[in-house]
Amino acid sequence: MSDFENDLPPVLEPKPAPAPPPSTSLFARLLNVLAIPGQVFEEVRATRHSVWNWLVPVPIYAVSLALFTVVLFSIPTIQKMWAEQQSKMREAQSASLAEDVKAGKLKQADVDNAVAAMDSLSRPGVVKSMAMAGGFCFGVVRAFWWAFVLWFLARAVLKLPIHFGKALEVAGLASVVASIGNLAVVALTVDFGKTFADGGFALSVTDFASSRHQMLVAVAQNALNFWFIAVLGTGLARLTGLPWIRGAFLVVTYWIASEFLLLVLGVGFSK
Repeated sequence: MSDFENDLPPVLEPKPAPAPPPSTSLFARLLNVLAIPGQVFEEVRATRHSVWNWLVPVPIYAVSLALFTVVLFSIPTIQKMWAEQQSKMREAQSASLAEDVKAGKLKQADVDNAVAAMDSLSRPGVVKSMAMAGGFCFGVVRAFWWAFVLWFLARAVLKLPIHFGKALEVAGLASVVASIGNLAVVALTVDFGKTFADGGFALSVTDFASSRHQMLVAVAQNALNFWFIAVLGTGLARLTGLPWIRGAFLVVTYWIASEFLLLVLGVGFSK
């Protein structure tokens, strides 16, 4: 071997690419997101997009929200408030229709049909059915909205573009926590013993007469809401590769701002 060959630098072997994280089953991801969401979202970031990460948990969340809405409209005080509001609206609409009849714009038969239609739509069974459908649709829209929020915060605030599908996976898996929150409130509100004893499908709902019961439901709901927001913050941090505190701070800031805006709008509409 010549001296020239001896002077050549040794050939470096290329380093093998890091092995991707082991893929877990969907059932394992749905469970692990409750205890170790960071590992679940790290797997989401490192693996190919999977529609099952949102196609399964989002409908479950929507069903839990529909059930929560039905229970809400089964509370006697809510039913009373709804009946009083509908009565006031019916009186105002009847007076307006009567004026139209006097002015010759409408016939009395048309007014009678309109009043009958309003009465049929305000029946408790119809109201609960509409509330259930509305709760389900709102649950699906809310999951997609949270995915948009994560995607927007990453691109517009953090300047770290992420794929919307990945944000949707995070929002879908995080919705498991929100589903547990809805079901927990239902469990604390419905008197299942009386419900099954009646032998029917009507829910026996506590009237929240006890302040202790109200406090228990409020604490449980708020704690699970904070848990849900923290999980979303973890998902944003893992998708962008940033520390957890930054992702959580952004999501919590958005959540507080949106809740404050809804509160202001609610007060404005009530006045």
